[in-house]
Amino acid sequence: MSSRTGKGIVMYARTTTAVLVLFVLLSSCGRGPRSQPRTASAVAGDSSTPAAAAPGGTKAFDSPESASAGAERVYEVHKRVLDFPDREDLSTPEAAYATIRRAMVGEGIAAARRFSVPEIAARIPAGSIPRLPKEYAEGLLNAEIIEVHVWDETHAEVIAKMKDYGPKPDQLDRCSLERVKGQWLNRGDELYGTLAEARKSVADVRRYEMARRLHANGPAVADPAAHLQPFVDFLKHEAKDPQQFVLDAIGKHRVVIMGEIHHRPRYWAFDAALVRSPEFARRVGVIYLELPSNDQPLVDRFLADAKYDPEPVIEMLRDNLWMGWPDQPMLDFFRTVWEVNRKLAESQRLRIVLADMARPWKQIRKRDDWRKYEVDRDQYMAENILRDLEKHAADKRHALFIVGYAHAMLNLTWAGGAPMKSAGWHLREKLRETNVFAVFPHGPVITNGGQVSGRLARGLFDTAFAAMGNKPMAFPLDRGPFGKQIFDADPERLTRDPYGKGYHAYLYLGPLEDEVFSPLIPGFYSDEFVRELDRRWRIMEGKGLVAAGLVKRLDGASFAAWMGRNWGQPRPEWSADQLGPLEAWRYGSHFRDAMRKRLPSTQATTGKVMELYDIRSGRESLANLANGTVMAPDLRRFRGDNPQGRAWLKEKGIDLLAYAQSDAGDQGVAGYDMVVAKIDNNRFDAFGLTDTQRALEKVEEEATTAPATMMSIKAGLPVTYAIRTRAGSVGVLQIEDARISETPAVFRLRYKLFTKP
Repeated sequence: MSSRTGKGIVMYARTTTAVLVLFVLLSSCGRGPRSQPRTASAVAGDSSTPAAAAPGGTKAFDSPESASAGAERVYEVHKRVLDFPDREDLSTPEAAYATIRRAMVGEGIAAARRFSVPEIAARIPAGSIPRLPKEYAEGLLNAEIIEVHVWDETHAEVIAKMKDYGPKPDQLDRCSLERVKGQWLNRGDELYGTLAEARKSVADVRRYEMARRLHANGPAVADPAAHLQPFVDFLKHEAKDPQQFVLDAIGKHRVVIMGEIHHRPRYWAFDAALVRSPEFARRVGVIYLELPSNDQPLVDRFLADAKYDPEPVIEMLRDNLWMGWPDQPMLDFFRTVWEVNRKLAESQRLRIVLADMARPWKQIRKRDDWRKYEVDRDQYMAENILRDLEKHAADKRHALFIVGYAHAMLNLTWAGGAPMKSAGWHLREKLRETNVFAVFPHGPVITNGGQVSGRLARGLFDTAFAAMGNKPMAFPLDRGPFGKQIFDADPERLTRDPYGKGYHAYLYLGPLEDEVFSPLIPGFYSDEFVRELDRRWRIMEGKGLVAAGLVKRLDGASFAAWMGRNWGQPRPEWSADQLGPLEAWRYGSHFRDAMRKRLPSTQATTGKVMELYDIRSGRESLANLANGTVMAPDLRRFRGDNPQGRAWLKEKGIDLLAYAQSDAGDQGVAGYDMVVAKIDNNRFDAFGLTDTQRALEKVEEEATTAPATMMSIKAGLPVTYAIRTRAGSVGVLQIEDARISETPAVFRLRYKLFTKP
């Protein structure tokens, strides 16, 4: 539930401004529009900071053993940059390194643009920089290339000693190169103190590349029926009634971890039914929850009360995150435990223990106060559970731990090979493998922040469940084809490991398209509590809720209405249109191109036509609809979807940006400061001013809250929208065609704006 940071593959050098031009390849400028966040933070549970942040992207689903970054060859060079001929030579990694370094000394930033791969070159602003200080220039020219690592003849890492390089001599420069059309071009640099550190970095990069390829590549399936059959056969023989499956697991293991995606009524109803089973209390003595441990006395009071009174639980839930945790199905679960306890002898009653980090908002008066409670939440939860198990060792019953699935994983590793140290990992380390059992819940491909980018295994799992009539089931992952599939549930956790290495079992309760977001607890947002939320927001963000534009009035009804736009509603990002078709797995890594309904590449008969390139290309990716013009981003002013970038877009009158791949894994054209309403594709020509205004009125209030709205092409083409620009112009826009697999990707659209009445 906390934010996460990570160290990317394109690194930042730590040196002066002038030298940054040579070694800093700018961070991603083409960040996609963030989908409007749900008002609850994490969906699957945040984990400890990874060794390398993993970008999202299209996934592949062959077994991990099938992926390879090719054989690696390593050779020594031991030549200085000055020892190479003074000419441009990009035919070998070492010659390219020398060429690029010479050019950088002579040309500065122009060389960085000229000799970098296209997506990196596009991020480097045009212009000149002050001449390099003599000591830095000499350091570059005297750099000794120690060795070169090459794999697949497409990727190379050059390690060079930067002799007499400024204030820190004898640093090791690890330069990444990629072969593009026969030439080795720059991908980025990082400096290290020792050769061992640089070599380790090369190994990490290679492991990362192998994992990335495993997810990004995949052939089309020649015989879909034969490919699917083992999955269906496995379910026929191994899938069990989910309640009995979990009860059996609880009987065999000291701790069963039920991974979850937060705010799913269907899954909380399953948990409640599990508790109501007569077998449950005979096998389980304690339920651990991912909730703030400082409020344990409130839960103890609730469970001990002879009369059902939810107020202590509600008070506790109000401490979770800044806006509280107003999840009615979770409150219903608490009530179920209380009701079951009323029928049990006191010695057999269930305990609920809150295991997560403390969030004592009453004690937080300024932003710095929050820092004292920041912990490694996975380790914190595991240690709380271990202490509680030891304290109540006399109770021989087992434990159920309900937590975001990212906290539940047992033995997955990052692309670089380091373990993902989840709460489940820590528990397994202390209690041993046989005493901990982890269950993975069915869901979409989703980040911790809630961005959805498709179906697991490109819909292969959903297809198998549909073949079984979509009946609820649970089945093992330690054997069979499901457990062998690459773990692709979270794009931020890039791994080469299969599902079976992270979890023992899989829980499926029904199609994703049928699910809703948990409804709000009635009365949760009282006027008094909303004033407290305003205080919290001022502490964390520096201004109040009204000033931030979250609500118009500081009262419970206004805040509940704001939350109610998502809570208790169908999950639009889990709709069939957004998740994509079940059979995408048949088409391999280019499934979107293969399945997209394409229009003939002929000019539209009505409307103004324009083409936009992907923002990361650095080409004409931005559109001003009023003028009918397209332009490339000025990367000195526009560095991504942030307040500064959006201000520049507004200044230039930019309405549209094209994204071949947004941060959320979407594809399409984003409208900035724009209201959009999807309309019938066949009505582009027929739609007039009145029709457009009516369509926009239906989405007005919700649509205007997001700085950018993605007009997605994931479900097919064409897609058509009624639009209102920030300048107040209304019209109709249709994305006709998209060539995503091309480099750079390009979108063709047509639009018409109506004369204002």
